[in-house]
Amino acid sequence: MERLLDFLDTHLEVAIKLFGNSTQTAKLEGCYKLTAKSNKAAGYLQVADGIFSIDNDPGVQADFVINPSKYAKAVDNYITNT
Repeated sequence: MERLLDFLDTHLEVAIKLFGNSTQTAKLEGCYKLTAKSNKAAGYLQVADGIFSIDNDPGVQADFVINPSKYAKAVDNYITNT
């Protein structure tokens, strides 16, 4: 969780991609809607890379290189269900 939050704090464009505000929220707050140019799947992959490519366990790092989509899905599930 700490790595996830650190990554999102330092990569605002990814945070906007994953958690951009709705049109309704933007209107209520009197600001513009924040959106990203690419889809959420790409954002989850960026987050997974930021977390698992630097994992302390070399086995996790190696598995991430082989199966990045598995880790991106895990990030998606974690964010969606937390």
